[in-house]
Order: sequence, then C-alpha cells, then structure tokens
Amino acid sequence: MALALQLPWVRSTPVPRKLKTAEASFPFTSYDVSVDRDSLAAWDLGTDGTGYAVQLTGPLDERWARAFYLVRLESGSYARFHLDSAKKIIWFGCREGDPPNRVQPVVDTLARLVESANQKAESEAWEEWGE
Repeated sequence: MALALQLPWVRSTPVPRKLKTAEASFPFTSYDVSVDRDSLAAWDLGTDGTGYAVQLTGPLDERWARAFYLVRLESGSYARFHLDSAKKIIWFGCREGDPPNRVQPVVDTLARLVESANQKAESEAWEEWGE
C-alpha cells in the first residue's frame, strides 16, 4: 500500500521554466590578419636589390601592430619585414638578381610571422580580459 503525503507548500504540477541563453560578448575580435599574396608588388632598388610590398587583410589594431613588432624582434629571420600599419602593408627587400621563385619562400616566412603576431595579440587580449 502506497502512502501519499500531501504537503500544502509542495506543488504537484511542474512549473515550466523559460531559460534564456546569451552569447558571451568579448571586448575584442579574434585576430585573423593574413597576407594577401595576390597583392605582391615589386620595385627596383638599384644596386640594393628589389623591394616588395604585400597588403594585409583583416582587422589590424595597435595590439596587433605591437605583437608584430615583438615577434619580429624575437627572430633574426623576420628582421627584413617592415610594417606600415596605417596602410596595412608589409614591405621587405631581396637581393639584386633574386629570381621571382625565390620570393615565394620569403612570403611564406612572412605568413608565419603574421600568424605568430595573430596568436600573440589574441593571447595578450585574453590576458587583459582575464580569460
């Protein structure tokens, strides 16, 4: 025999709950700056070689520019790359007489530098906001 206990303060009908979820909002965007390889432009520097410039795509702010500068300082292989953050351009030089096929590995190195700057800038943003 089952004994049902009736308590006046206990409801027998479930109360539907309306749960609302909200997306977390962060005060920064993830950094996805990249090298636009199709924008590669060259100019003659005379006996100093050939100058090249590539356009950057994606949002670029002061934090990213600082991260680029710091990552650039950490490795001698990145010393040839120079950022113009106002124009979103990185320029670099190659030796006189370097054929165009020797430029692509340099652009690959630049792409690694840009990706490292993305990671460093995003890491600094997370640290700043306590995540």
